[in-house]
Amino acid sequence: MASEKDLQAIYFTSNAGVVIIFSYLVLFLKERGISETEIGYLAVSFSFAMLLSNTLFGRLSDSKGRRPFLLSGLLAASLSSLLYIFPTTLGGFFLARMLNGISLGIFPASIVGVASDRSLKLGKLTAYGSIGWATGGLIGGFLAEVMGLDWLFVASAVLYMIAFLIVMTSGTGESFVPAETVVHENPREMYMKALRKNWVIYLLFVMRHGTANSIWIFWALFLSEDLQLTTSQIGIVQATNMITQFVFMRTVTDKMNPRLMVILGGFTSALAFWTFTIAGDFTQIVLSQVILGFSWAMFYVGGLRTVEMRSRDEGIVATGTGLFNASLSVSQLVGPFLAIYLYSVSSTYILSMNVAALVTTVATILFVIGTV
Repeated sequence: MASEKDLQAIYFTSNAGVVIIFSYLVLFLKERGISETEIGYLAVSFSFAMLLSNTLFGRLSDSKGRRPFLLSGLLAASLSSLLYIFPTTLGGFFLARMLNGISLGIFPASIVGVASDRSLKLGKLTAYGSIGWATGGLIGGFLAEVMGLDWLFVASAVLYMIAFLIVMTSGTGESFVPAETVVHENPREMYMKALRKNWVIYLLFVMRHGTANSIWIFWALFLSEDLQLTTSQIGIVQATNMITQFVFMRTVTDKMNPRLMVILGGFTSALAFWTFTIAGDFTQIVLSQVILGFSWAMFYVGGLRTVEMRSRDEGIVATGTGLFNASLSVSQLVGPFLAIYLYSVSSTYILSMNVAALVTTVATILFVIGTV
């Protein structure tokens, strides 16, 4: 049986692999002649693929076991990361984004499922995901500056392969035995049970994260064009957010009331989005990332713990967390369309930040009222 440290290492390396591409892909696409509008539509294809993949493989992890989807997902993620290097047309990048999105939706629910099977603390586990993001962002920033953007995809593939090898050699997920109730339930019953228990959390995440993703679509362009940051400075900005997440996830998120965490995370998310609009230089945007890191630590772990606790007794943890991840994918579908529209009417990245702050505030107030 894999140790807790093995699972943390898998979460760390797989998240580092994600962020190396996430942080700088938009710069790579611009370099290849892809327009802002086309970048938005490519993000939609990626998010749609992740939505389907998270929804399907979360349920399969509950009924078929964790290990097959850890292995196949991490291997597919490694291979699909390399596909970005080769396209020369929009259609080629569309295919690469779709295949990468499918790959990245196969394994996340299985990781949370393994943690739940062993009654591990989710705040502590997700902290290693955040420090993985910080590490990946820093590595990517300096690698892009020294060797070029193409090398980011090689680095991402290597990190996923390391995670794959850890799973392979540690036996992670081997001890899983599906609950008898899960084995005999059809897929629709499993999904409906998870939706009935967790729909409020899913909806709130779509509203908060959907508007936030209208910021993230063009985030690297905002930092490089409006604030004139280098790729290494962008890496430091990203790392500040993630290191802050790590500190709070590692120290307090397993001790606090999950509902309070979601509420606190919602209001401080709105504050963080607003601070982006008044940041004028590198130092100020770094400070804003401290607020953002705290807000996401509260919001994400609070939501994840709520879903895991409500799903555990029914034996549908991976189904519930798969839909939780799918709600983030829905948000990533909403975000690009909103980003394209807001940019088209304002020709600035600032409007999406103000909209995100407003919608997140309203959504959090509704959550407070609806969960009294």
